[in-house]
Amino acid sequence: MNPINTALTPFINLEDVLADEWMVNVDIHYDCGFEDYLEPNEEKPEGIKEHLDLAEEGGIIVSTGTQRCKTGPLLGRFEAVVMRDINHRTKAYNDFDILLLKLSEGLKEYQELSAPIPCCYEMPLLERVAAIAHTHLFPKRIEILSKKLKNSSIKDNTRQYQYYKKYLHHFASIYLSQKHAWRNNSAFKALHFHENESQFLKLQEYAKSGSMISTIGSINDLFFLKKFKVSAVDTSNIWNYIPLNIQGLSSPTRLIVTEMGHPTEFYSCIHVPFSEGETIEFNQLFDTLVSCYGNQKAASRALRCAECNVADPFNISSGSIYSRKTIPLLRDYLAKNVITIPGFEPVDMKGDLKKLNTCTALHIEKMCEHPNTKRFLDDLVNSWRILLPSAYIGFSKMEDWKQSFEKKFLREDSELAECLLKLQKAGVLAEFIQHFGHERMDALLIRCSTIAPFFEEEWRYFLKAESLSIASIL
Repeated sequence: MNPINTALTPFINLEDVLADEWMVNVDIHYDCGFEDYLEPNEEKPEGIKEHLDLAEEGGIIVSTGTQRCKTGPLLGRFEAVVMRDINHRTKAYNDFDILLLKLSEGLKEYQELSAPIPCCYEMPLLERVAAIAHTHLFPKRIEILSKKLKNSSIKDNTRQYQYYKKYLHHFASIYLSQKHAWRNNSAFKALHFHENESQFLKLQEYAKSGSMISTIGSINDLFFLKKFKVSAVDTSNIWNYIPLNIQGLSSPTRLIVTEMGHPTEFYSCIHVPFSEGETIEFNQLFDTLVSCYGNQKAASRALRCAECNVADPFNISSGSIYSRKTIPLLRDYLAKNVITIPGFEPVDMKGDLKKLNTCTALHIEKMCEHPNTKRFLDDLVNSWRILLPSAYIGFSKMEDWKQSFEKKFLREDSELAECLLKLQKAGVLAEFIQHFGHERMDALLIRCSTIAPFFEEEWRYFLKAESLSIASIL
């Protein structure tokens, strides 16, 4: 069958040509290892429109999530919508909504059939699913939908009919157990198609023409669409969790990402595929960053924060996106911020310094010898609250530590007594003073008392020492 619909409306019938991609086994109890995001959390989703307008007209838009998938057909100029998500429960939600659009005779009936069944929304999702199954409303809704499916244009005994019949109960239980808070959220009003007849009819046309399908899988894996023109891929904030490495695109595609906020911020760029060599280098560089943080989510966040340039929101192509701009960004970030000692895990000194508390004494000793560590000398001195005393002592042997320590506590003298108390309680103050120098520390105390009138009171309060001298507490 020709995938291009020959009707006056230029839709692409994906239901038929991609039947094996969307009519798959769906297990609503399957744990994909990721939190359920069935309620959209975007604010002002219409902010995506200026990015959709830059996409090539026609073709397919790929989107993730649930209701945000409606932005493409409602605000853009696309011939089909592919919903793509790793979560089986998201697939169940989307398939049920598509079925409702097909079966409803109008907006009013859609409102009735899609109305959530009240339950305790504080309960975990699968508990809500079980709870509504025991209400009188749920079997009644299933009965209505079963009859409508039987009498619909979806032919009896076809593969599609059997698919919906098999999963109707499970799909409905996921969808109808949602609070659907987006319907009453003014910040999401641009997509309130349940109250807007023209929007509803537009979505219904997509659904009835077979131009709206929901699939299970990674947004990075779009090989099943390689024969089609994909004009846009709306990835939501997936780049917060894993790098975007879209595979399978055969035409220029606008890649859209978001940062959740008030309102949601939208960014985009033209996707340019990597060569094999570029992919290998990116993976090697990114794996080093992942080893610093222990997971892709934290590494992706660090990489995005490194690119602080969002002056052009329509050409943001670095951060945690596989792009040619990201590779030099990664190289530079690792060179400046990551201390790599052979035989030890790399450490991102720009990241969470708490990880230094897990380093062995030998690792810290080697880091002190590394030329890049000195760039973070002030950060290490300032981290006396974060670092364990043993780690703090280890780094105190670095060159220029004494000068940095003096600069820090002359500026923030109120913390000095508390810092020394922490070292004293850990039994390492004498060792610290041995490296720092008794006379040098006493001179620092005198300078602090001269600058800060309350310093001597803090000294006596924290250290119970009458004499303003390091010897009085050793």
